[in-house]
Amino acid sequence: MNNQIKNALLSAAFAAASLSPTKAAIIAYDGFNYTSGTQLGTNTAPAEFTGWVTQNSNNPGYQVNSGSLAYTGLQTSGNSAGGGSIYTVSGLGINLSNSAWTPYKAGFTNQYSGTTQLIGAANTTLYLSFLMSAATDTSEYALNTDNFHNANPLNAGFLNAGVSLTPSGGVTLNTNSFTSGTYDTGPRTAQSVTGLSGNAGVNLFVLKLQFVAGVGDVVSLFLNPTVGAAEGTPTASITTTGDLAFNNANWYAGYNPGMGKLDEIRFGTTFADVTPVPEPSTYAMLLLGAGALILFRRRRVV
Repeated sequence: MNNQIKNALLSAAFAAASLSPTKAAIIAYDGFNYTSGTQLGTNTAPAEFTGWVTQNSNNPGYQVNSGSLAYTGLQTSGNSAGGGSIYTVSGLGINLSNSAWTPYKAGFTNQYSGTTQLIGAANTTLYLSFLMSAATDTSEYALNTDNFHNANPLNAGFLNAGVSLTPSGGVTLNTNSFTSGTYDTGPRTAQSVTGLSGNAGVNLFVLKLQFVAGVGDVVSLFLNPTVGAAEGTPTASITTTGDLAFNNANWYAGYNPGMGKLDEIRFGTTFADVTPVPEPSTYAMLLLGAGALILFRRRRVV
């Protein structure tokens, strides 16, 4: 290879590097890089999570599917999850002992459980994104303080945030408490924004969680945003009437196996963090290859 080609390739590499965006500062990511065909909850989760737990001893209705869900422009890896089982949910626990969560956790107190460390520290903002689809039955994904959103003393007084998706693409954003009975008390009011339009297939959900001092946390939804674009205006927002706090993310996929799918769960500090484009190295290799081909053809002509 002569000096002319070497210099040209170096120039192409430099150009590719200069076009590369800053790598996303992900707080936590689960791309379901688990063994395909295994039950969800029987694999070791990334260190920022405590792992998946499914009702009824890791019900086989929730399992790891081969391959990722696809959304235009979004970086994906690993596999995905498929699920469904009547009145059964699967929860991904937040590992609050992991230092990644330190800026976002605080002590929350209620009349039943005393003070507990949860995500929701005042004057912080978190972004969460995930891919989800629904078939035949409505799928739901929610942040809360209980693996299975049952009646639980830890839930009393705290709000949960989540979305629901119908098979036809109908979306609802809500803040609520999934508890009932003895412990369903606290200074909060359920709120929702209904009638939002998504896709009948895979949807990209981005939740922006703004935690304030006192009452008035803000939950904003960006439904099927353009990957690589600026944050823009949210599809819907709710200003809460109580404290939003969580240590778990629950998924209900439907009443039979295979009815719902979930993938690419990301927590980050910015919108760009949780909507990453493919790694710059892909584009760098394309540029280098194209540069080499052009120079080779020019050399043949000369």
